[in-house]
Amino acid sequence: MRKVLLFFLFITILSTRQSVAEQDAFIVLSQDIIPYHKASEGVKDKLPGFHFQEYTLENENSSGEKLLKVLTETPPKVMIAVGPEAAYLLKRSTPPCPRVFTMILNPETIFGNTLTFSGVSMNYPPAILLSQLKRVFPDRRKVGIFYSPELNSSLVEKFEKESETLGLKIRPFSITSSSEIRSILKSPTFDPEVILFIPDRVVIKEKVVTYIIEECLFRKTPAVGFNTWFAKNGAAMAFYLDYEEIGWQTAELALKLLENKNLQPWIEAPKNLKIILNLKVARKFKITISEKIRTEADEIIE
Repeated sequence: MRKVLLFFLFITILSTRQSVAEQDAFIVLSQDIIPYHKASEGVKDKLPGFHFQEYTLENENSSGEKLLKVLTETPPKVMIAVGPEAAYLLKRSTPPCPRVFTMILNPETIFGNTLTFSGVSMNYPPAILLSQLKRVFPDRRKVGIFYSPELNSSLVEKFEKESETLGLKIRPFSITSSSEIRSILKSPTFDPEVILFIPDRVVIKEKVVTYIIEECLFRKTPAVGFNTWFAKNGAAMAFYLDYEEIGWQTAELALKLLENKNLQPWIEAPKNLKIILNLKVARKFKITISEKIRTEADEIIE
């Protein structure tokens, strides 16, 4: 079976070499998952006059090297990397055409201090998140954030800076292991009035998140997450992205680069942040959410 798969992979690479020159755009997906496909479809929707060829990296490690060679030798008009692995691959290429990345959290972990090409990150701007928190929970000022310092120290610093202008106070809880969370939650000095989850590899495990949310429910402290799962599992509110809209934004960025290839690389934050409210949890906490905010919410759990 492996020989058969490798044969078809070889045929695919040969086909790519023959056809990529005829394509206007080439999309590389890091994995075969729904969010990446939705973003890819969004790109295609906003570039209707383009012809696309799409390739997924995850099936065969060596295929990335072969694909990189093909794209370097016969580049299309634009290359689009969906996800971190695809961005890392295109980072190693030096094509004459524009490269664009999308669907990446913390792009600096891939590019370091030197941004190689432009793209759309999945990082929500702290100022926008905190402004929404203040609108939804106007009487709560202390915002707790669990984070691993290795990954998110700079992000938490941005939250702290933005909170000052909004009259909020960040309570940062630095952890290196999920085992530390229990002692922090049980500490008599633990006093946040809202818990804000940020993407973090230490905190993001489902069992850990569920435990924190359960503790929040017990304490009547609303939790706020960063995708719809949180609101459906006990958080009072969650922010989320429409992956297809991320694709639209990525396509717009690609068009700018095609019009002017001399532009310096930059990173765009996602434009269309969405909100889901869990009114059942809000009522449990006796939190009144205004009619205006409920009307503006993109989704509500009654």
